[in-house]
This record gives sequence, C-alpha cells and structure tokens, in this order.
Amino acid sequence: MNAANNFDADLLYAVIRHIPLFLACVAGFVAALFFWRRQRLAAGLVLAGAMLLFLAQAAHLVWEHVFIPEMEMQGAVPEALDTLILYGLPYVSAFGLLLVLAAAFVGRHEDRPGRHFYEDE
Repeated sequence: MNAANNFDADLLYAVIRHIPLFLACVAGFVAALFFWRRQRLAAGLVLAGAMLLFLAQAAHLVWEHVFIPEMEMQGAVPEALDTLILYGLPYVSAFGLLLVLAAAFVGRHEDRPGRHFYEDE
C-alpha cells in the first residue's frame, strides 16, 4: 500500500473509533430539537454543548489525520499552532460537556410542602 492508502485507512479507522461520540452528539441535537418547546434553556444548552463536543472531536480528527500529515509531507509543521490546537481542543470539549451537565439542572423547581403550623414555635 502506498502512503495515500495508509492515510485514508488511518482516517477511516479514527472515524470508526469515534462514531459512538458522534452518534451521542447527533442524539443530543435531535433530543434538544424535540424538547425545544418544553424547555428552551435546557434544550439550548444541550444543543450548544453537543455541538461543541462534535466540533472539537471533528477538528481533532481533521487536524491529526489531514493537516498534520500534509504539513509533514511539505516539511513544515507550525509548532505553535499544533500546540494551540492540541491543548485548546480539550478545553472546548470540557466546556461542551459542562453545558450538557448544566442543562440537567436548569429550569427545575423544587416543590416544597406547605408550612406546618407547629414550625412557627
């Protein structure tokens, strides 16, 4: 196999390994759109969080399996940009996860029982 076939196979295997996360993000998109009328804030947070998770993972795959091999063939890999991407994308993923977790707790109202007349004493 030549270098192009290895490149395609590596990218394909990487995409296959990340399919569960991509499917979870798509399920988050669909669920957010489905519940948009009932809970706008929670659905918006899930939509934004799932989108950030999806984009961060896709950007990582494209960076690792498309841009880096292409730059290595040309002989010039910008170290500063590589460092920024590889250290910045986990923060984007973490922020996306934080938005999804925040969506679980927004808009909830705790039903408190009425005060009992003995509590005043």
